[in-house]
Amino acid sequence: MYTTSVLKIITDTNGIQLHTTQGVVNAKTVIVAVNAWTGDLLHDVGQFITPVRGQALAYTPVAPVFATGLSADITDTEEYWQQTPDGTIVLGGCRSVAPGRDMNVSESVPTREVQEALERVFPRLFPALHGLSIAYRWAGLMAFTPDYLPIVDRLPGFPGVWVCGGFSGHGMAYAIRLGQLLAESVTKGSYSTLLDPFSLSRPTLTS
Repeated sequence: MYTTSVLKIITDTNGIQLHTTQGVVNAKTVIVAVNAWTGDLLHDVGQFITPVRGQALAYTPVAPVFATGLSADITDTEEYWQQTPDGTIVLGGCRSVAPGRDMNVSESVPTREVQEALERVFPRLFPALHGLSIAYRWAGLMAFTPDYLPIVDRLPGFPGVWVCGGFSGHGMAYAIRLGQLLAESVTKGSYSTLLDPFSLSRPTLTS
């Protein structure tokens, strides 16, 4: 396993060059799948992908309360939670209370405004649910597109370069199938028409 940071991508008649912090890597095919960081490498695609910070907290394990994942519209960016098998309750949301709704943020750091709003969710919805203790808090970056659909396509003007990102908070639902279609397209050398709804040329991406 080798870890490095890609600084830029260049294509020429000899193929693709990845300029990294550890040197130059040559490749015939490259898949750029960095989601919220797409714009750092591909500026033209980055105009369609907005980094958005999501925040969550976890309560220490308690006796079973929730048998399934649930959500509620306490704020207009929605709140959602689920209890894991060990009794931990994970709660996320409240992004709308953050300055700028936590859009165009590059730091995966929890903030006071959102975390305090999350702490008020259960007392409001379930006042009988007492004794919850917060075990940890965290934040992570998502990537949103204008039509909330991901982008999976070949990069115009960059032969052999594909881009995949912008899952708009629904990566777990989309990513497995889209990853399969992307892998098939790359290995077979032919674009799967099943990826058409996620192309860079779709009208809903720019309307």
